[in-house]
Amino acid sequence: MALSRLLVLQLDSVPWPVLKPLMDAGRAPRLKALYERGCSGTLRSTVPPITPAAWATFMTGVRPGRHGILNFKGFDPRRQSYCVADARHLSERNIYRRLALAGKRVGVAMQPSTHPPFDVNGFCLTGFDSPGLSAPFAHPRELEAEILALCPEHGQNFNLHSLWAKPAREGEDVLPRNLEAAAGQMRRVAKLALDLHARHPVDVLAVYFQAPDVVLHKAWPYCLPEGGQENPARREAVARFFGAMDAACGDLIDGFGGAGRLSRWRSATTGTSRRGTRSSSTRCSPRAAS
Repeated sequence: MALSRLLVLQLDSVPWPVLKPLMDAGRAPRLKALYERGCSGTLRSTVPPITPAAWATFMTGVRPGRHGILNFKGFDPRRQSYCVADARHLSERNIYRRLALAGKRVGVAMQPSTHPPFDVNGFCLTGFDSPGLSAPFAHPRELEAEILALCPEHGQNFNLHSLWAKPAREGEDVLPRNLEAAAGQMRRVAKLALDLHARHPVDVLAVYFQAPDVVLHKAWPYCLPEGGQENPARREAVARFFGAMDAACGDLIDGFGGAGRLSRWRSATTGTSRRGTRSSSTRCSPRAAS
């Protein structure tokens, strides 16, 4: 069956030991449906297992030593100094440009290693490792005003770490509030991606959620089934967050696939594992129904 439309759900750092129990408990029904309809497996991350190297490998299909991005910083031999390692350091053609050359229209929303936003046959929104609204954040550039009109809070869609609230007084539990902010970021990003697709239709849509990675870093003990038993309220708040992630994925499936039907298109999800999450990544590629 020829590929007609492809949705790539990029759930950063989500490992099977966290996701599978959530699916079994009914907290992630949309992702469970993808899991049951398709094929899945465990992926190794890159060496080093950090964001720039991993997502550059995802885009190019080659190891960091070949594509040239190993960390958030790189070395400029011409200037003999360190600099930010961004999309200009990629020595290999990325998958989005390959798809564009094949005649496919492509939308990329918030994925790391996409700054400065590169030319695609569609649209590209830079991710959390970009300077945000203070630099070019979309291709084509004319799209930037439209993005801010569609999502006035787009500036909060970049680095969630910088928005993570700290207790104002001793004993204050800000985790539930931070988890709701993280869930809100996912909802905004999903809606923005779908709004852009509605205005500028694409054949391939890749949508990245940073929030799971941040939550796994900040609240790891409460993400595992056996962890955080001493604080049921925090465990429930974390479970609700992952439920919101599942719902945002469902919105993308429904909005991009049409009434949530997978029989007429193919979908893939991908995640990367990084230091701090202590686990390998997940992969799920649902097959088109016969």
